[in-house]
Amino acid sequence: MAEQFLEKYLKAENKIQEILTAGSSDPSIKQKILNYIIEGVNQRDKYLAALQVYVCALSNQFVQTSDIKLNEIEKRLFSIIKKNKDDQEIVEQLSIVICKAYSLFIKDDEENINYKKQFPVFFQEFEVMIKQKELLLAALSILKQVIVNWPDFYTSYQDKIIESLQSGLSHTDKKTFTSAVKVALMIIQQQPIQQLRQFNPLIDPLVQKIYKNLSAFDTICMQYFEECIVSQSILFRKHYNFILEQLNKQLNDSSIDHKIFQSAIKSWLLLFDKQKSFIIQQHTSSSIKNIYSLIFSYLATDNINEELFSQAQEKKKSSIKLISLVNNPIFAKTQFALKQLRDLSKIMTLQEVKNYYIEIFVEFYQKSVPSFTYAAFIGFSTIGEYKITVQDLVEFSQLAVKKIKKGTIVEKFAVLNSISFMCDFLGAKFTNKFQTLIMKNGLIFSLQNSNSERALIYQTLTLFIGNLKNGIEIEDLKQIFEAVNKDLKEQDNESAKYYSLILIDLLIQKYNNEMKVYSDDLYNLIKKLKSENIDLNCLKYEVQANFIQNYSENKHFQNDVENLVNSAIQLKKIENLEGVEQYNYICNQINILFKITQALQQIKSINKKSEILVSASLIMLEKSIEYLIQKKQNQEEEEENPSDLDNNQDEIDLNAPRKIFQALKIIFEENDKAQNADKVLQLGLKVLSDLNDHLNLRDSVIDILPCLFKILKERKSENLQEGVYEMIKSLVNNMQAETDHGVVLDQLELIYKTLEQVGKCFDAETVKSIMIFLFEVCQNAVENIDQKTDISSKNTHKKSKDDDEDEDDEEDDDEEEEDDEEDENEEEIEQNKEELELVQAIGPIIELLYKTHTEEAYQCFDEIICERVLGLCDSEDENFKLVGYNIISNLISILGYEKLKDYIEEIFAYLTEGIEAQMYSLKQTSVYGLGLLCQIMPQQDFKQYKLYISEAIISCILHEPEGINLEEEEMDEELEEEFTLFIDNSISALAKLIKYQNFNDESGPFIDLLPIKMDEEEGLIAHEIFVDLILENKFSDEFNKEIKEAVLRIKESEFINDSILKKLNKILTLKQFK
Repeated sequence: MAEQFLEKYLKAENKIQEILTAGSSDPSIKQKILNYIIEGVNQRDKYLAALQVYVCALSNQFVQTSDIKLNEIEKRLFSIIKKNKDDQEIVEQLSIVICKAYSLFIKDDEENINYKKQFPVFFQEFEVMIKQKELLLAALSILKQVIVNWPDFYTSYQDKIIESLQSGLSHTDKKTFTSAVKVALMIIQQQPIQQLRQFNPLIDPLVQKIYKNLSAFDTICMQYFEECIVSQSILFRKHYNFILEQLNKQLNDSSIDHKIFQSAIKSWLLLFDKQKSFIIQQHTSSSIKNIYSLIFSYLATDNINEELFSQAQEKKKSSIKLISLVNNPIFAKTQFALKQLRDLSKIMTLQEVKNYYIEIFVEFYQKSVPSFTYAAFIGFSTIGEYKITVQDLVEFSQLAVKKIKKGTIVEKFAVLNSISFMCDFLGAKFTNKFQTLIMKNGLIFSLQNSNSERALIYQTLTLFIGNLKNGIEIEDLKQIFEAVNKDLKEQDNESAKYYSLILIDLLIQKYNNEMKVYSDDLYNLIKKLKSENIDLNCLKYEVQANFIQNYSENKHFQNDVENLVNSAIQLKKIENLEGVEQYNYICNQINILFKITQALQQIKSINKKSEILVSASLIMLEKSIEYLIQKKQNQEEEEENPSDLDNNQDEIDLNAPRKIFQALKIIFEENDKAQNADKVLQLGLKVLSDLNDHLNLRDSVIDILPCLFKILKERKSENLQEGVYEMIKSLVNNMQAETDHGVVLDQLELIYKTLEQVGKCFDAETVKSIMIFLFEVCQNAVENIDQKTDISSKNTHKKSKDDDEDEDDEEDDDEEEEDDEEDENEEEIEQNKEELELVQAIGPIIELLYKTHTEEAYQCFDEIICERVLGLCDSEDENFKLVGYNIISNLISILGYEKLKDYIEEIFAYLTEGIEAQMYSLKQTSVYGLGLLCQIMPQQDFKQYKLYISEAIISCILHEPEGINLEEEEMDEELEEEFTLFIDNSISALAKLIKYQNFNDESGPFIDLLPIKMDEEEGLIAHEIFVDLILENKFSDEFNKEIKEAVLRIKESEFINDSILKKLNKILTLKQFK
């Protein structure tokens, strides 16, 4: 019945949209909607659709709330709910939609809502339903939706809600009591602890209902419970032992879904974490041992047996890799238990953990049952370095060696994995005794005396040796070599061969000198190794490449490089595979090529082999990119029904294509004559356009592009312009979605460096497009700032209103709100700073484009500069203004007078306005721009501006910081620097005015203010102008004394070059200055 009803409802939804859409043009739509609602209200099967129309019509203002009385709708709703009380889906859907309708009757700014007065029918019907057992489930479903929509509803109707929950929790019907549990948990989550005093009688039945009936609940309900413990743990702390008792009782209950049971354990552990001191005080410290006992016992329930191993291996027939405890669904329970033990170790003290770990380990070991031995060793591996003594480790080692030698496959698996896990944290605890016990007596002994588990022993040895701090004995290396020699020559166990190669790879890197004596023999053994297994073959070639890299002086290895590349890159094999198998094979080949490239770089032989390496790399790269693009298309087409490819994400190596780009970068940096740079560029651009969501791959492409651009520029390639443009377009698109501010700044810096490197290579249309791209990013940043400002303004208004209404709030609440507000303000300031940095980074790129593509960029001056840059100059925020002013001022010197003469009046207006700004950096940039106008404008055209510009510059020179007496007070260091730079630029501007516009009225102040103190570039300009003016006799003799003093000051200053010094010395020889 429910399915039929919901199906009709879904069909009716389309009709809703049709009616509301028609409403925009049909004047009689209001009556049609009313008719539809009235008709639907009177027909049970149409009711939900009619109610939905009602809600949509109200929210879209097609009808008013007065057109149909809400109580009529409510009465009909409860009538249908009662008749369909057993169809929970109908009840849930009706509850959701009626709550939407209720919401439309509550104004946004309404506070302290009197629900009982607004919705009287609801209260009447609800009170009736909670008293009737057969209607209680429906009542709880409605209550759930009401609580979701209006958390404050609880406080105004506590008694009846608690009454309904008490009835629900005592109910024997599973649906009813689980619904009551969910509603109760939602209330606990939402309400502050002081509002839950009357709720206390419900806690006992609530916890009992959950932990006595775990099989009845779903993961959502358990998630609610976890969140309740996090927020309101004090309510549950007295139930700690009861929960433990129930968990132990149900430990082996197969009817409970393991995820539910794990959630139940996790909630219990959270409770301990939150209420640790209370629990220990009430239940003694034995409660800590109980925690570990339970989790170790849970580990023992993970049904690990020989049959499981054989089944798992059967499923992986094509693979020689070992079954892993990590990220393997077979060991879901083990992974959960290990995580809980590791998390526990973080909150326990040394003594709390150590004693119980050892005690439980021995207790479980002595049971002599494989599942308990498994739990003992796997659990013990989480103890952590600082909680275990050397003596404990020795005792552990002695027991571990016994199981390595004589245990079952499950026990050996547990012991070896335990050792592997412990290798990650033992560090300095790798004492000689421990090393001897585990490695010599355990692992190496087993290699010499056992034909089973050899792969696992090799894997453990690799991890163990990788973590050794004390080195390895020559005798141990010899025994390992003998075992590997035997496996590579004789054994049919390809898994053992695979893991023996991984061990050898580690040894030649970590013990390079000690392994040299075996290197030739091992290399030849590995070279002769034949297998049909892809993983083993690929590893074989990787290890060979590492031999070449680690023993670069071995000519035999060096001479084998070409054979190695040809053998490794088997093109026929690639063509015989398809889909994911082909891709995975290619990834393996890519890893080999990467290793070989690194090896050749080490022995400085890339130039000799670059042709074959690039050719092979291109084949691998092209095919891997094709596959990834196809995979992406499949995913987009089958979003709702994922393909097999999507289900095998763990089999897809997205890192391999990235390595090829890294290898190609090495090749082209070592040999800029290497061929096919154009093809590599095209494949890189394909990644940027079609695989831009593969971030690491995209970053590797971006990393190699500057190197390719440099080569292509030298070769005058036609692909250069397209390549740079596509890279910039891709980077800008990424910036708009990128959340990491640092990444965006790095990408803008990359754009700048690339444009600087390639120089002029674009036509006018491309230059325009690039600048528009950049300003889109810039505009987003400015809009973000404006939006935050608006929100901040609204919040301030709201807070003001709240403050007026809540004068009686407690002081600690006020302080908390102030702290939150302060944090929010700090966060907003940081965000604003980031947005500003982004806009500041764009300015130099715009200037660079005008410098390198002057004619092309000038064609879009109106659209880019007048519309966008001057838009920044008009910003309310002086920091943003500064970015625009910097661009304008720098373009004056880049473009010159002829190109700017039609815009001079507007530029002049902005610059004279800028010197009135509050910020010294903005003043500095403005006066710098005025100085450049003095420099570029012909004297005839300058006349109309001369008076205004000279007055503006002089006013800057004579400016004193507002509110500060420089003779009596010291300025803030940062402010002083900004002020000094402003004055320096003002002096330099006056120098340009005197030189280029023959302005001698203010020579005295100019001479007295020299030398320039901080701005090196303007200092050299101003000092050069000054000495030239002296030598040209531009100053009156009345200033001779001041001139000589200024000359001596400049001579002692930082900002002089050989030309200025030579002129200064010449001046001092002149008669009037002797």
